Amino acid sequence: MNLDSLKNSNVNELITEITNNTKLKDLFEQYPDLKDYMISKSDKFKLLDSPVFSMMIGSVTAEKISEKTGFSIETLADGFKKFLEQRK
Repeated sequence: MNLDSLKNSNVNELITEITNNTKLKDLFEQYPDLKDYMISKSDKFKLLDSPVFSMMIGSVTAEKISEKTGFSIETLADGFKKFLEQRK
């Protein structure tokens, strides 16, 4: 187990940053409005509404979304920070 997976291994802890191994299922459980926020920021995130994504959500990580959308992990992490700041 690496440091990234330890950071997000306990869903009971509030996720406050995104790493390669962050599971989208955990993010969406903690932040139900995050998916709509992501889709509103880029059409590339419309894949989050697909039936295939719904079936695979348990295993989808930020790294996989990075690969599918072309956004770097750093860009995803920065966007997540902006999302959190808007919620304050």
